[in-house]
Amino acid sequence: MGVTANTKVAKRILDELLSRSEKLVFAESCTAGNVSAEFAKIPGASKCLCGSFVTYRPKMKRRVLGVKKATIKKHTTESPQVAKQMALGAFEVSEADWAVSVVGHFGPGAPPEKDGKIWIAIAYWNNKGKLKCKSIELPLEQRTRIARCKEATGLVIDCLNEAVFGPTE
Repeated sequence: MGVTANTKVAKRILDELLSRSEKLVFAESCTAGNVSAEFAKIPGASKCLCGSFVTYRPKMKRRVLGVKKATIKKHTTESPQVAKQMALGAFEVSEADWAVSVVGHFGPGAPPEKDGKIWIAIAYWNNKGKLKCKSIELPLEQRTRIARCKEATGLVIDCLNEAVFGPTE
């Protein structure tokens, strides 16, 4: 469990959230807990990190995070709609101020229109006390399953970094 570039960015995020007394939770599918593992490597992460829900199967997404069966049927589990419901579900069952979810299909057997794409959703309270949830679709450059998981993990952390600190130049 070495320190990676992802771990350094995760530490920056944790330090900022701790300074604001805010907490963080994840709902992961395709990354299988790798995003939260980057945060958990950091000493003192438990002061901010509420946990992570790894929900690979549709039934788990429904039972644990409250994703609607109709949403999965209409859009599939690899969709921005499911990513949003996962983030909001994790947000609802935790004490977090920030909830981040990720879905995607790394293969084999991914439908061509979804192959090499991930959907990230970030739910948070804005400075006016209103719950916001935005979703992001990102293409993956990598071709192998393991490489895609690593790339997706980094992209999720980068998106959260941008959400917490604002766009970078």
